Amino acid sequence: MPLHNSPTMNLLSATTELIHKDFGLETPSSPFSDKDALVAWFADQIRTMIDERPGDLFSVLYIIDVDEEKIRFALSPQSPEEPAPAIARLVVERLFQKAETRLKYSGDAEGDW
Repeated sequence: MPLHNSPTMNLLSATTELIHKDFGLETPSSPFSDKDALVAWFADQIRTMIDERPGDLFSVLYIIDVDEEKIRFALSPQSPEEPAPAIARLVVERLFQKAETRLKYSGDAEGDW
């Protein structure tokens, strides 16, 4: 189990905060143990957005710059995953990259970006 102050935990925490900020979702108070746990939780949120607010979902995906071709594939019958977990994984990967870059250059996961 990773330490709570490890770089990976800092990135997971920063990624979770970005999900909260970008998607307006309440995130669990306890930290996720790894990316897969975050994706599993987030897939349920994405599933709800697909069903109830698809326009909002696609707007946020555009704003946070998730690759459109990857989204199309995730929604296609050729995707090996169902749409919600596939999109959740794409978002988490994108926001993880964003958090990694911000932490690298700011040294502060909580600062204004």
